[in-house]
Amino acid sequence: EYNVRTFIQYVDDDADGLGGADANSIPADYKVVKVEVTWDVRGSTKSYSLVSNIVPVGIETLDSGGTLTINTFDALGAPVINAEVRIVNNTTTPVIDVTSFSNTSGIVSFPGAPESSEYEVTVSKAGYNKAKTYDATPSLPNPNPAHLSVIDGDTTTISFSIDQLSTKTVETYEPIATTTFVDIFSTGVYVASSTVNIVVSGGEMRLVDPGSGYSLATGTAQMTEVSSLYLESWVEMRFNNTVPASTDSRFRFYHDDGGVDPTIIPDIDLPGNAAGFVSSPIDLSGLSTTTYDELVVEMELKTDDASSTPSIQDWTIEYAEGPIPLPNIPFNLRGSKTIGTDASSDPVYKVNENNTTDANGTYSTTTLEWDIYNVTVDDGATGYDISEACEPQPLSILPNADITTKLILVPDTAHTLLVSVRDDTGALLPGADVRLYRTAGIDITETTGGCGQVFFENVPEGTISGADAYIVEVTHGSFLPDSQTDVEVTGVSTHNVTLFP
Repeated sequence: EYNVRTFIQYVDDDADGLGGADANSIPADYKVVKVEVTWDVRGSTKSYSLVSNIVPVGIETLDSGGTLTINTFDALGAPVINAEVRIVNNTTTPVIDVTSFSNTSGIVSFPGAPESSEYEVTVSKAGYNKAKTYDATPSLPNPNPAHLSVIDGDTTTISFSIDQLSTKTVETYEPIATTTFVDIFSTGVYVASSTVNIVVSGGEMRLVDPGSGYSLATGTAQMTEVSSLYLESWVEMRFNNTVPASTDSRFRFYHDDGGVDPTIIPDIDLPGNAAGFVSSPIDLSGLSTTTYDELVVEMELKTDDASSTPSIQDWTIEYAEGPIPLPNIPFNLRGSKTIGTDASSDPVYKVNENNTTDANGTYSTTTLEWDIYNVTVDDGATGYDISEACEPQPLSILPNADITTKLILVPDTAHTLLVSVRDDTGALLPGADVRLYRTAGIDITETTGGCGQVFFENVPEGTISGADAYIVEVTHGSFLPDSQTDVEVTGVSTHNVTLFP
């Protein structure tokens, strides 16, 4: 059993000009014919084909049919060479289903195409986005581009833009928050090592009294390390202790540098550490989290009086951690390109996807075409608001790009405003003071972080129609101040400000 397929295509030869520049206005200069025979043998398909040019005896003519021309170009308007162009028309007899490839000008032309409507065109290329014409459906009653019509003697031309696909990653996080590690000495579980004259008992650490008075010596204890997988900054250490006369207690900080024992942090990084700290609180904010991603506290107790011992009742280390991945968050990803309108004349977007981040708070796709995309989180469905989007949304994605959007989410409140501040070059601007206020007693100032944004949550609604809209003032030492009136805050609101030198 043999299958025979025949493909005949007119060719517009550049010898007499292409398209509208053809010397005799007939682009059907000659034909290419391909006949392919396929058959199956023992489960595999064999094929044989012949290809030939068919040239008219005299001057070329076009007795019937029209011309269907497809132009392909990339995001910059340059021709796309060897793009696969498939033409399907199920309303003709015989049915048309042909595939060709764009030439060096990015063009595929089909002179002599039978007069008919419902020509379905699809353009694709490996690693590129796909573009096509669309059916009219109940959800898309007004497609654009719709399937094409060809009329005898006329040329139908359509252009498609395709380019390399891009990668988009969305990550969802909890915001940076302050965390405390607390040891109240209910047990000695947090004591990693100590000298023999140290004991934890009765909710405190002290020197040992063997029955003949406290040892006239110094005792030390090193605690288990304090660390966090998402450490952002160290803040301070606090402690409560009792130091009778002729006794002393001191605190020093060590870190794990890969050796057998922890290494003391030098005074150049933590001034006063070598001598030991005696007063609470101890400022740790200057410590680098890159060099010191964990801390080991050493406690030294000393007495010169056999009847007295210093004691420590509790100790606390405060640090900031985050952003921490927030898993399983639904979000919407929508582009700006449309494929028509619905029955209400509202746009139907080419990309309009509902996705969810995984158990690690991450979602990634490698099949996005270049466009302007907006990532949103339904506050009513998820219970979260976006307090920071790095970078701010919507965001333009170029061909062959790899873009990550980090969303910081906080519990939803009724009315919020996310303000993004950029400089005159479009760069995000940290360190800008953003004041939100109105005459009705609301006056809040926040400072933009590394992503050039501030978030005002749980503020009263304010609208122009209600005559209670807000004023937003933005100041930065390197730029002219900016003040904008009639800023509305209702539901989830956003506002953009640009500062100029």
